[in-house]
Amino acid sequence: MLFMHMRTASAHNYTQPNNNPGVNYFQSVTPTLSLGGEAFWWASQMKSGFGLAARHANDTSISTLQVASTGLLAATYVHKINDKVVMGT
Repeated sequence: MLFMHMRTASAHNYTQPNNNPGVNYFQSVTPTLSLGGEAFWWASQMKSGFGLAARHANDTSISTLQVASTGLLAATYVHKINDKVVMGT
């Protein structure tokens, strides 16, 4: 099994060529917005796919959105109420 993982201050890249190979890339576009995508192959199901993701973060909240060609649609939201309380969905 071979892994390649690269992370810089503004980008994240991960490659895993094995039975279910895939590659993804995530890039900071602004200080609060990151965008990325991935491509993957599920050997056991003989299916391939791709996905797109976005992340927005500021001092009090983080929002994410992910969509994939497999039909996946996921969204999250986390809000910091104070230093000890965080609420999320």
